[in-house]
Amino acid sequence: MSAALSARIKHKLTSLMHRRVIHFAHFTASVLNRLGKIEDVVPMIDFLASEEARWITGQTLCVNGGFVTH
Repeated sequence: MSAALSARIKHKLTSLMHRRVIHFAHFTASVLNRLGKIEDVVPMIDFLASEEARWITGQTLCVNGGFVTH
């Protein structure tokens, strides 16, 4: 089993958070200077669930726009 780990993504639930928290924690922490979108994460999840990923096991793949590089 493998997993795709994302940073916070832009979604209706994140819009309920205080804007300062979102800006400080994510805009400044991502090398892309934006929140991710669901469309940024879904392709990796699709890939991990596909036959092409049959040799990938026990991995956590970070799909986070460079969030972990800071």
